[in-house]
Amino acid sequence: MKFSIITVSFNSEKTIGRAIQSVLDQVVPPYEYLIIDGNSHDATVSVAESYRDAFESKGIHYIIKSEPDEGIYDAMNKGIRLSQGDVVGMINSDDWYEVNAIQVMNEVFEANPSLSMAYADLRIHMPNRTMVKRSKMDRFPSSRNWNHPTTFIKRSVYENLQYRNETIFDDWDLFLRIRKAGYNYQIVSQVLANFSFGGVSNARSLKKTFERIALKNRMFRQNGYSWINIFDSAFIEFGKYILG
Repeated sequence: MKFSIITVSFNSEKTIGRAIQSVLDQVVPPYEYLIIDGNSHDATVSVAESYRDAFESKGIHYIIKSEPDEGIYDAMNKGIRLSQGDVVGMINSDDWYEVNAIQVMNEVFEANPSLSMAYADLRIHMPNRTMVKRSKMDRFPSSRNWNHPTTFIKRSVYENLQYRNETIFDDWDLFLRIRKAGYNYQIVSQVLANFSFGGVSNARSLKKTFERIALKNRMFRQNGYSWINIFDSAFIEFGKYILG
């Protein structure tokens, strides 16, 4: 099974090296690694280029594309269109994989050829502590039980569904659409990636918290789910507010 890994970046010179190194260190290497940069103004691209020989020496196709884009999900869609692997994984420039992430997911997909998506547990790094966010098989979808950095999706799925590039939660929107379409998926009860807590989707203010709740509720409704999911969204977003 060929794996394509995609990292999107913009002015990420301080963190992207750790993300790149985590892909380079994989026990089972990917077929290719694509860095889709949004025309960074710092040394992001130079840092990425410094790894080229290391990837090529391992026989990993290493692609760096830097140009203006329309945001993170536009960049992800670009990476997907350029990818050639059977399975696609996304790791952001300030996050990083465990060394066995691809190995574990390769075994999962090889064991179940009809599988379209799999995701695993995530270690979250906050300023003062670290916690593990578990993935769970749930009857009613909740972002409490799903982790985008550990998600691997067949590229054939992306041929039918891509990121809308409309909101900060387009990854969650795509997850809902994949589930609604009836694709097979599997949970892996193991930490496979690390997430740096912060950013727009975690901005700590009551105004932003209510805006995110409303936005998530809109996504549930437009994808055919019940309005009752607003309570789950509120629970999650107020939890982010409290944790900071």
